[in-house]
Amino acid sequence: MVYRGHVANGIIQLDGSVVLPEGTVVRVELATEPRDEEFRASIEDELDRLASLPSNWDHEGALQLEWNFGRRSLELEIETPATIHYLRWDPNEEVEDEDVFEIEDIPRAVHLIQWFVKGLVDA
Repeated sequence: MVYRGHVANGIIQLDGSVVLPEGTVVRVELATEPRDEEFRASIEDELDRLASLPSNWDHEGALQLEWNFGRRSLELEIETPATIHYLRWDPNEEVEDEDVFEIEDIPRAVHLIQWFVKGLVDA
């Protein structure tokens, strides 16, 4: 049986008048919403905007975006108009890798950001 609900003040509340017997074992699974596609589209739009900046727009030649949560980190650095260098690290999951990919590879950037966000949801 599947019941829908929401989180309020850190407590899962089932929608409607659903009452489960005390001690009932449940499994909580995040619902996927159409917002996943909206999130992807917004990231693609932002990366397109950044990619369209003129050469040397900041007189440094690179733009770095960095996110940290606890020991989990993600860095995306636009090193050239054509490449993104990334570093992702989470010692709790034994993840430590870095690489360079083409700036047009937007699905890869979205995948990296979703990896980071998944750690926030699971925390």
